[in-house]
Amino acid sequence: MQRLIHTVALTAALVAVLSCLWGDYGLLAGFKRAVVSYLVFYCVGALLALVYRTGVLSEGRPRPEPRQGAAGSAGGGKDQP
Repeated sequence: MQRLIHTVALTAALVAVLSCLWGDYGLLAGFKRAVVSYLVFYCVGALLALVYRTGVLSEGRPRPEPRQGAAGSAGGGKDQP
């Protein structure tokens, strides 16, 4: 999820720089807009991820228990009765 948020924020910053250069606003104005758009998209994405995670955790579903013997047993199921 963090990688997706970071990718979206970087894409927004790149679009801001390219749109400023396309419109002849200058490189400094483009970087200012890129920083603002990156911070806004990163914060909004992080808040949405937090809301999503909070919603998933508050559903009340029990978490699945890890299976015993699945991680380290190479015996082919010998520990099963």
